[in-house]
Amino acid sequence: SRNGNKWKDFHIYLHDFANLPSGRGEDTLSPAFECNGLRWRLIVYPGGHDAAQEGYVSVFLTLGSPGTATITFDINILQKFGTRFDRPIDINTFDIISGRSYGASNLVKRSDILDPSKNLLDDNGTLAFIVSIKEEETEAMPTAFVPNNPFLDMIQEKFLDEETADVCFEVSSSEIEED
Repeated sequence: SRNGNKWKDFHIYLHDFANLPSGRGEDTLSPAFECNGLRWRLIVYPGGHDAAQEGYVSVFLTLGSPGTATITFDINILQKFGTRFDRPIDINTFDIISGRSYGASNLVKRSDILDPSKNLLDDNGTLAFIVSIKEEETEAMPTAFVPNNPFLDMIQEKFLDEETADVCFEVSSSEIEED
């Protein structure tokens, strides 16, 4: 917990990062994950988003559920040994609309990720991100007491009784031939 708030962490792994499409504007979409009752995805541009500086990797969080939401989150790279990289996307709060995304166009240089001395890729070439989302408090709705009502059963019984029913329908099938 940070400042008394609850946060949920999601680990996103991009296997064989060096061989992912790395042209400018080419993205890789993470599997969906859920937090606060909504579906989220991470969009990674290994060669940078169109608005990125040359040579930078871009990362964005996008809302996959319909509608809008207010979200507080941060994104970071997990280094090879499990520590957080020193260039996180700082904690941000956004009103986000379905299909829109927020993050960083210039998160880190691609060359730094591929440099073995920086320890950003694990031994298998996997790049790991950690997405932390602040969990929103939801007020529990009181359980409403709904008493059993026999009215429906009584009405159905009367409709199905030939003695008390006002109208009786008989349905049969027939075939009609067309010329």
